[in-house]
Amino acid sequence: MVGRALVIGGGAAGLQAAWGLVNAGVEVVLVEKGAVLGGNLSHNKYLFPLREEAFKVLGERYRELAGSTLFWLMLGTEVSAFSRKEGRFEAGLARRPTFIDPARCNLCGDCVKACPVEYDDPESPGLGRRKAVLRHAGIPEGYSIERSRCPPGCSECAKACGPGAVRLDEGTTETRERFDSVIVATGIVPYDLRRLTELGYGRSPDIITGLEFEILHRPDGPSGGDILRPSDRRRPATVAILTCVGSRDEKHRPYCCQVGCMNALNQAFTVKERLGEDADVFVCFTDVRAHGKYYEEFYRQVRGMLVKFIRGKPSEVMVDRDGSLSFDIFDTSTHKLLKLRPDLIVLEPALVNAAPDLAKLLGVELDREGFFSLDRDYSLPVKSCVPGIFLAGTATGPKDVVSTMANASVAALAAVRYMKTPRGQ
Repeated sequence: MVGRALVIGGGAAGLQAAWGLVNAGVEVVLVEKGAVLGGNLSHNKYLFPLREEAFKVLGERYRELAGSTLFWLMLGTEVSAFSRKEGRFEAGLARRPTFIDPARCNLCGDCVKACPVEYDDPESPGLGRRKAVLRHAGIPEGYSIERSRCPPGCSECAKACGPGAVRLDEGTTETRERFDSVIVATGIVPYDLRRLTELGYGRSPDIITGLEFEILHRPDGPSGGDILRPSDRRRPATVAILTCVGSRDEKHRPYCCQVGCMNALNQAFTVKERLGEDADVFVCFTDVRAHGKYYEEFYRQVRGMLVKFIRGKPSEVMVDRDGSLSFDIFDTSTHKLLKLRPDLIVLEPALVNAAPDLAKLLGVELDREGFFSLDRDYSLPVKSCVPGIFLAGTATGPKDVVSTMANASVAALAAVRYMKTPRGQ
């Protein structure tokens, strides 16, 4: 065995890095704070530009890892303590309870049926409801219980569980583990769009983010794969997709989010595919940056679907008393002032570091944009300022999926090389 590595984050980068390490003979502990793997990618049905199924890409990697004796997965887990000595690392790993033993659970769902608690699903605004017992259809599939939602003394789920998998007395556990190398793959999250008050996010349920769009229309989502307005559960006749929301903006985030344009094209494709030619789709853009392989071809394909492109930034989005939406926008390509009255507005937000607080714990610097900073000599695009700690995927800044996974492979190779060097020097 080459060594033992900690991978922090179970998105596309974390899975790819873990896969590379395991195939090089490294024992890997992958910690993910969520209940499933995949990160933001777990919410997507299709990937641009070839429209491959996201779950297929993730599932293939996980199946290979799950079959290895060198791979250990810790879901619902975060790094709580960290130290480095003589080129090696010790980490405290705190695991939150799921209250369900996956080794006993047969995925029958009787616990969900028995649960008396139901509340609005925060991941699907206005459309979905969930119970205190949650079914996770991601990778790996399983269940967990939101104990904070349970009435005092309620144990209906435990009574209904034939295999005895429900463990309502389970508590947080913490272990200390030693590692020869660390890969940070904590990813990115959307910028808080409530800071852009002029665009109305939070004032209308029909103004959503691109990520929320993906959640709402996925096959196992609240609409069963259909595209519906959260306010009235009706199909929108007109959809406006706005790019560069908070990004390339000195008041918010000055850098490009790298994937907003392609996400907008992908979602425009989905709307046209699901709702047909009668649905009007507008993409309001600053510049369309279709820079990757097959991206330009995909852009042309979407234009051929009669999606309307407007080059410009909208003024304030108005939300009328009846809930209807409208905004003015000056199209710089035609020099015309237009007024749009969309039924649904999708915002493609700036993307920011998902775990900035982790940097201080690990002793890794952040760059001026708030992402994990690469080593100043830039000799390796995954090397942090701390020897033995490597940075994968979007931990260092926004990237598309192809670039993310390629970068994660480089991080795995760099970690293997480090572990093969005596005392990590």
